[in-house]
Amino acid sequence: MHYNMIAVIRTSSSESLRAATEADLGKVISTAMAPYNEERSERGFWDWYVIGGRYAGSVLRSRLGHERLKVFDDALASRKVMVKAVRCGKEELADAQTEEVVDAIWRYMFPDSGLATCPLFKHGSPSQYDKRGELPYDVCTVADVPQSHSVHTIALVTVNHADTTYIDSLLHSEIWNGATFQKTTWDGTFGAALSHFNERLARYREPESVNPNDVVVTLDYHS
Repeated sequence: MHYNMIAVIRTSSSESLRAATEADLGKVISTAMAPYNEERSERGFWDWYVIGGRYAGSVLRSRLGHERLKVFDDALASRKVMVKAVRCGKEELADAQTEEVVDAIWRYMFPDSGLATCPLFKHGSPSQYDKRGELPYDVCTVADVPQSHSVHTIALVTVNHADTTYIDSLLHSEIWNGATFQKTTWDGTFGAALSHFNERLARYREPESVNPNDVVVTLDYHS
């Protein structure tokens, strides 16, 4: 199964990390995720992952909000927009003409998105096989993410002054107990996770809490 994950990266140089090359950011994520590979560790929770993937644009969706997206969905329904398939978690529209109609409605309703192509369907959004998500807010800052944004997994990644990278804290909204999935006490929201992280950092007398400028990366992982 595929799961939506966010990595919050704490570092003394968040701005430079946000502007880092794809290789630099990929190295940070790779180093943090390595100890949790299911093939190498009993505590592992993934066997494959990619930045963005089928969850590319998920933060953007949360920023647009449920009400605006509901109006958009109603507009598509009124025009009898048809979906012919779901591939890699993305709905594929019936044909090129339908894509043009959907994109025109998208541009009219969401001029603030900065996107000319609707990212909610396969033709306008990266798939899980793309090397890196290409949609706005797949790589962003803590301040960019709505408190209500919901994911399955969130990790607090620390990059310290000695360039040591590790997952400082990890939350899953549900875990596999050997027979079924069991809910945890975390409700899956970004805001609740930040509160948990900051309480934990204060408990261990860390000098800084999660910073609004810390980098946030959306991941698609498989388990």
